[in-house]
Amino acid sequence: MVRKRQDVDLSVLERLPPESLQLPSLERHVLEGPAYRYTITLPLFSADGKEVFSKVLHVGPLIALLSRRFGGYTRTSTTPHAPLEGGWLPNAATAPVVDRNIWIQVYSRIEAGGTENPGDLFFGYLKTILKKAAFIEQEEILIERAHIELIPSVAVPKVSS
Repeated sequence: MVRKRQDVDLSVLERLPPESLQLPSLERHVLEGPAYRYTITLPLFSADGKEVFSKVLHVGPLIALLSRRFGGYTRTSTTPHAPLEGGWLPNAATAPVVDRNIWIQVYSRIEAGGTENPGDLFFGYLKTILKKAAFIEQEEILIERAHIELIPSVAVPKVSS
């Protein structure tokens, strides 16, 4: 189903979840230590060239939100076109549905203890919003989380020659 062009409303995610999502090491202006890396695979165009998410109406506001909540982001370029192609085979389909996608990644703090992870909540909310915001109805939005370790810098020893 094709929908009318409209801005995506991400305002609720400025406050939910209320916990800080930024890496603790960002307070020292470094990226190091344990972290979660979240990757959003966002379809920009369908196989037949129809726009799914807009660089202006969807990606721009999403990038701005991620910058504020996580302290930064990394993404694949959208020019001259979305660089990733991905497909999946729906039930009873004879050919895969193929989209042209971008990746958007952020790094988030890991909460100690058995508490619910605020990053998981944030991306669960975001997934619900994005599924409804696309120009072409989306059954699913792929968001993955990986537990990683960001490598700290280490002083290089002087070596005599």
